Amino acid sequence: MGQIKNIVLTGASGYLGSNLLKQLIADGYNISILIRRTSDLTRIKEFISVVNVYYTEDKPYSNLFEDAGVDLVIHTAASYGRKSESVLEVQEANVTFPLALIQEAVKQGVPYFINTDTTLPRMLNSYTLSKKQFTDWLEYFQKQITILNIEVQYFYGPGDDHSKLITGIAGKLVSDIKSIDFTAAEQKRDFIYIEDVVNAYMVLIRNLNKLNSFTAVELGSGKAIMLKEILLQLKQLSGNQSVHMNFGALPMRPGDIMFAQADIHYLQQLGWKPAYSLEQGLSKTLQYEKEQINK
Repeated sequence: MGQIKNIVLTGASGYLGSNLLKQLIADGYNISILIRRTSDLTRIKEFISVVNVYYTEDKPYSNLFEDAGVDLVIHTAASYGRKSESVLEVQEANVTFPLALIQEAVKQGVPYFINTDTTLPRMLNSYTLSKKQFTDWLEYFQKQITILNIEVQYFYGPGDDHSKLITGIAGKLVSDIKSIDFTAAEQKRDFIYIEDVVNAYMVLIRNLNKLNSFTAVELGSGKAIMLKEILLQLKQLSGNQSVHMNFGALPMRPGDIMFAQADIHYLQQLGWKPAYSLEQGLSKTLQYEKEQINK
């Protein structure tokens, strides 16, 4: 673990945060989680007894830092705007909340802050704009705290929300659905399995002392594959060959990008590389969906 012992984690009840929490606990770190009182704790119910729980509604956050003697803040919480949140609610979750958090971290002398950023275009929607606005604020704070900004590509895996592409389609493929509508799906995307994402975070945590005041790191598989190819592979692996995939039935999302691929050289220099192929990751995701149906 080196010099990092006490960690504050936001977004612990979410998909990335819960998987990261599990590994942090397994590696022996002392964890305090900062969650909303209304958070669904299903993903982390087995860990609640071994972490310190604080609530976002209890401002300021001075007690959190004073109680925990924090060495590092890992920020994974986010509002994607998928649940009819207003622009102001997205702004509150993605800018105002983490801004208050990092301001208190600086005040309390916390040495490191890890932010989870998006690779999507700044002006795509309220989520991407707010995430990039907070990244601007991180650069403002870089003289006062060492910042690692992780630009994560499209991660997926068992148990993710069905609003996400891979898990959503996997869930449909293992059901009795007869057809699924898509765009032309000609965009090329970099998909990375959740365990590879978590392992990358752990490698970066162990190497925080090598960082500059502000370091941006791209995280993905390092390979861009056309969405149509991924979806067809998912269909093949599911064994559901009767479902009709209607490519071109839906319009493209306005402002969407046609190519996304992480440059993973920095992580490779630290000894990290993806352990899961796309086929392995898709197979594990499909297997989980099948198990949920059979419960």
